[in-house]
Amino acid sequence: MERRVLSGITAIAVIASAEVFVSREALAQTNDASNREKAEALNREAAADMAAKKYSTACPKFKEVVALVPGGIGAKLSLAGCYERWGRLASALWAYRLAEQAASAVHDPREATAHAAAVELEAKVARHRVVMPIPVAALPGLKITIDDEIVPPEAWNLWVPIDVGEYKLQVTAKGKDVWTKQVKIHENGFRASSTVQMPRDL
Repeated sequence: MERRVLSGITAIAVIASAEVFVSREALAQTNDASNREKAEALNREAAADMAAKKYSTACPKFKEVVALVPGGIGAKLSLAGCYERWGRLASALWAYRLAEQAASAVHDPREATAHAAAVELEAKVARHRVVMPIPVAALPGLKITIDDEIVPPEAWNLWVPIDVGEYKLQVTAKGKDVWTKQVKIHENGFRASSTVQMPRDL
């Protein structure tokens, strides 16, 4: 069967057939019968939920399938398609990149599909930048988090993809009070920049 490079939107059309991919990959990549059966059952449930536009329940199930079948390319494409339909483009971009890497590792032609979808989302996704002043960056014990997820130094001052929503940016450091800021990402394509302030002394 001929395979074509598809755009991010068109790629979703092939996600409906991902159940076949996931099941075959699960059979090939896990020797644990219970995990295999669980992955197949979850995938069927997630596909049904996504068809019914119940993305808030479908996407977590697809994510669990990915955890059960780490090398599964179809599972990652299904997860990406679910996030994209849900409007969580940063999460979709992340999942497409995972699928692209997995496909590249085994020379699977779906690498082109995942790559094209990711490239398309790059132009649409919202982004957030944590601006880190040098004096703050030098504080001992400095830790930056967004909703309890650590923002590593290599991500400071960069425009990082982020889903639409509200977040809490928090800064902690030795001998300093906690500094927080609410971050609102209003829509896809939106850009927000947060400059970290010097926390007050305890």
